[in-house]
Amino acid sequence: MPSTTPTESIAPSERRDAVEPDFIPCLASWIEPALAALSPSLQALEGLDDAERRVITEALRQHLEQQLHAKLARVLVMDINAARVQGRLKAPTPEARWAEYLALAATPHHWAALGAQYPSLLSRVEWIVNHKVRFVATLARHLAEDRAQLGRLLPASPGRLQRLELAQGDSHNGGAGVALLRLEGGTVVYKPRPLNTDRALAGFLAQVLAEVPGLPPEARVRVPAVIDGGDHGWSEFIVHRHADGEPELQRFYRNMGHWLAIMRLLGGTDFHGENVIAQGCLPIIVDCETLFCPRTEIKPSGFGQAVDKADEAMFASLMKTGLLPGRGASLGWRGVDNSGMGNIRQQQPRISIPALVDAGRDTVRIGQTLVEVEIAKNHPCETPSLERYWGQVLEGYDELTECLLALHGRGALAPLLEPFKPCHIRLVPRATEVYAELIRMLWHPISLADEAPARARAAGLLSRAAALISTTPSDPVVIQAEIDDMLRGDVPYFHTTAGHGQMAGPGGTRWLPVCDLVAQSLQAWATSDQRLDRDIIKASLLSAYLNDGWMPTERSFRVIDASQEDLEARRQAWAKRLLEPFLQTCIRGEDGTATWISPTLGATGWGIQAIDQNLYGGNAGVALLLAAYQREVAAGRALPLPGVDALLQAVILTMRQGLYRQVELQRAAGKVRPHQPGAYLGIGSQIWGWLQLEALGAIGAEAVECASLTAEYMRGSIEADETFDLLAGAAGAIPGLLLLHRRTGQAAHLALAVAAGDHLLQAAKREGDRAFWPTAAAPEGMGGFGHGTAGIAWALWRLHEASGEVRFLQGAREALAFEESLFDDADQNWRDLRHLDGVNCSTAWCHGAVGNGLAYLSFTALIGEDRVRERVRQAAGATFRFGMGWNHCACHGDASALELLQEAADRGLAPPEVSRASELARLLASLDRHGSRCGITNEVFSPSLMTGPGGIVYQLLRAHPDARLPSFVRP
Repeated sequence: MPSTTPTESIAPSERRDAVEPDFIPCLASWIEPALAALSPSLQALEGLDDAERRVITEALRQHLEQQLHAKLARVLVMDINAARVQGRLKAPTPEARWAEYLALAATPHHWAALGAQYPSLLSRVEWIVNHKVRFVATLARHLAEDRAQLGRLLPASPGRLQRLELAQGDSHNGGAGVALLRLEGGTVVYKPRPLNTDRALAGFLAQVLAEVPGLPPEARVRVPAVIDGGDHGWSEFIVHRHADGEPELQRFYRNMGHWLAIMRLLGGTDFHGENVIAQGCLPIIVDCETLFCPRTEIKPSGFGQAVDKADEAMFASLMKTGLLPGRGASLGWRGVDNSGMGNIRQQQPRISIPALVDAGRDTVRIGQTLVEVEIAKNHPCETPSLERYWGQVLEGYDELTECLLALHGRGALAPLLEPFKPCHIRLVPRATEVYAELIRMLWHPISLADEAPARARAAGLLSRAAALISTTPSDPVVIQAEIDDMLRGDVPYFHTTAGHGQMAGPGGTRWLPVCDLVAQSLQAWATSDQRLDRDIIKASLLSAYLNDGWMPTERSFRVIDASQEDLEARRQAWAKRLLEPFLQTCIRGEDGTATWISPTLGATGWGIQAIDQNLYGGNAGVALLLAAYQREVAAGRALPLPGVDALLQAVILTMRQGLYRQVELQRAAGKVRPHQPGAYLGIGSQIWGWLQLEALGAIGAEAVECASLTAEYMRGSIEADETFDLLAGAAGAIPGLLLLHRRTGQAAHLALAVAAGDHLLQAAKREGDRAFWPTAAAPEGMGGFGHGTAGIAWALWRLHEASGEVRFLQGAREALAFEESLFDDADQNWRDLRHLDGVNCSTAWCHGAVGNGLAYLSFTALIGEDRVRERVRQAAGATFRFGMGWNHCACHGDASALELLQEAADRGLAPPEVSRASELARLLASLDRHGSRCGITNEVFSPSLMTGPGGIVYQLLRAHPDARLPSFVRP
């Protein structure tokens, strides 16, 4: 994990000359004795001069200031506020009382008083200080002893130490960590661990890459040169450099493919953005201790054997390397892509971290501030465009995999791996951000005041995680040792040698059996699913991009002059053809469940996983599609496809089992982060999905039971909602709840819909007669149906119709007024507030004319028939002119545009060239000519109703004039 991870409570100033005031002066009674304790060790080293001793001492000072401030700021904030309230500060102004408190808190007497209030505080801080002093003294000794050898890593003689930077990464094993030493002759990296793995990997690369035809030595991936000192080592400092022109860019990404092939064989993990540095055409991995990750048995999840099989395949796949794009799910890092190939500046969300508010006054408090994620140096250019080079990544992966397979086939690969067996390796069993969140909790003043409950809570969290994830320690002794480390601010460290396999953990604990991890990794690689790995490489591209409307630059797939001959036969043939891969690619469990590994849009952005339960890209959407298909087959309007009935029942079983398991987990865990409430990504989508399956005859009255059970968790979901929109937010809770209320007549379900409406009204920002909903991603609001005010207006209007409450009528009017303000008379379309690539207006379902036109069809009683007809005519016109042919999916392609244009044609509101038959003919002709094109998910099969071929099939089914299937783009 990058060093930018907010592993502590407060983001402190790194230097005393920082502009913002802080509590660092209060730490003098800790820091000055620490510096004095370091001095004898430094004086005893004859290999250092006085100037170097001062550099090392100053580095320790700055490091302790940062570390202690991060851990103690909450305590000091509480203390200064208590002193103000109790009248212990006598100065006349808040600023003067701040200065008075700093002087008071810098004394040992004051810290002794704090120790009485927080019994574990003094011993914890003393442990940190003593071990940091010991670590720095050891580092200084190693510098003095090894200086003469460092010239092997530098362009010139090492010379004197000019600057020392501690805390280059997480703290482990008693305050030890990576450090950067800037010498007269250049910069070297100090690592407090053996570096024999780095040497073995360098040798392996040299032998394997020599087998690649036409690959010159200067273009081969490498690791930094190292000096292995046994218990410590020194590494070459890699200087970041952008690629020099297109050939180097293409070679860089081909080399990324080489790394993927290598790490797939070596079982590499944790190669995040800060572990990869771009140097021209070379991606250089700078920390390679996390090789030969042990394979452990995947524990049954309770979500079905198919899901477990998918999870096992994902764990064994390339995703575990950390090189492929993927977004974090933890509280501090939700939505952050930390990968070695992703981590793109323009696609990172800002993260919220605690910070001092009103510092410099005695009213200082803890607040939250949004900060930019620090971008690593893993890219070969300023503005990476991964979609342009994914072909090179695949070519490099295929090229080196073929080479490795050839070596294995002639028995030459296993001997090349033998040198790794005595090498030091590390396992990261839990994500660093998990440890970071627990460290924050364990250093909270409440935990410092009463440590036992905090320990118990941390142990419970770690034990529950281990019950679900087999690759994490479950032994209570190991868990307690992990907590001991975190109480001191260390991230727990598990290590072994590759040929031994049993992990040495914190506090001398042991975990996992003895095992030859080298042989295990070779066996796992030799039996791996190469097709799945290639699909994952292609699919992971989506995770690099936050915006679900992003799609690669493609030529138009629109066909203007389309034949209307044999429309019905062609419609049925394409529906069947596009449905066939659903049967061919699904993963089935022996218990009758089924799932798919697919690009999936969730709360944190795109990821690769077994599909979720939602309508957008998950089980609810697949089940709706399959049920609709079978209904149309029964009516003679679709071609029979063997296996669809069985697959539908398998998906419904998976939905049911997933629902019951989720309820079980939520009830057992108590207060947990709720799922989103939305109509496509969230609880609302599942409610709507269950009830539509009943309406289609795919399931009986059990559907109401399942929908009602799902609704039990809606209130907490609504209360936690900060998205608001139809897709994922509180607006999306309303359609499903209203449908459930109509089905059951229970007032509680209408009350939940009303609660969702009130949540929206309370969160709205109003300007005159307009209302919009600010979010972290769109502080000035967002238009459109899926993500913006058109969808919110539509949901509030439906809620008013069901409840009769006037406030929802007013809210709908205000939201629609904001949407109306976005209409651009010149473009005859609605402005897109995302301003993507300079685009003024959008024509998609999620953002723009298609979604807005469908929404306005419901607004006759709100704004009058004439206004509705005008807006639908404009939406249909914009869609026909600009919105067709970019792709075929429902979210932002022709499948949803088809519905708008056909409905507009039925009302006489479409352009003259548009009719039901003409638009179906154009869609079919485009499919005939170009095949199914689904934009962002086009390179790998996805069962998604919204972004995959599922939505195309469904809309083809609905295109029959006698079909009576529910619209999923306007639920």
